[in-house]
Amino acid sequence: VESKDSVNITQVANALTNKMHYVKHDGSLRYGFEIVTRPFTWEWFKNNQDELTRTLLFLRQKGFSSHGTQTCGMHVHMSKDAFSNFQLYRFLRLFYSYPKFTQWFSRRQKDQLDHWASTNSIQGCGDARRQSRSMSNRAKYKEYDNKYEAVNLRPKNTVEVRIFRGTLNENSVFRNVEFCRAAYMFVKSPTSTRHITPTEFTKYVAAERKEYPNLYHQLLHSGSRQDSEIDFTQVPKPKPSKKKPLTIGK
Repeated sequence: VESKDSVNITQVANALTNKMHYVKHDGSLRYGFEIVTRPFTWEWFKNNQDELTRTLLFLRQKGFSSHGTQTCGMHVHMSKDAFSNFQLYRFLRLFYSYPKFTQWFSRRQKDQLDHWASTNSIQGCGDARRQSRSMSNRAKYKEYDNKYEAVNLRPKNTVEVRIFRGTLNENSVFRNVEFCRAAYMFVKSPTSTRHITPTEFTKYVAAERKEYPNLYHQLLHSGSRQDSEIDFTQVPKPKPSKKKPLTIGK
């Protein structure tokens, strides 16, 4: 997060250091700090969204911003041990084989995505077969030297998804976490690897929309669908509710 006001950064940072998160220096920020949540499970995340919402509200009230900056982003770390080599390969495919989808969902401009979370290292490999081989090698060793990737494999113990534009909006934060969880569960599913596509992923999210409500809203109800690489004609629309409308009085 960054602050344009003369806020006491040390004071705010101290207030944010607790059992849920802490702050650290980030050299890419001009006048701010990085907020790091402590490791949590999916169930913990679903049960503690009110607490996360209060943190984001506190930062907004103190004059901090994230979305409107050129320096902030949101990164989500996932345990490497949770991925088999094959699952990680399929996870990489969703990001790198569909760069327009990755940019569309990230909410970043292309130059910003290229700078902080690029897909170009795979796209520049040549044809689809060479791109697939490059992703396979990364997944085999679970590492790659450059950190400024859409999916960063440099951390020893985690897979870091770096694509998201910075935000202090709770719905956007929840959406991004839901995206990573849904992508992980999607690539673990028995679907064929050739079906690891934005369209099939969106169909999966639509089927599991109760589990991923913020993500579902972004994928199905966002303003612009241009360059999303999603064929929305294949995505089933939710069935109308069968509940009778509430009648008050007679």
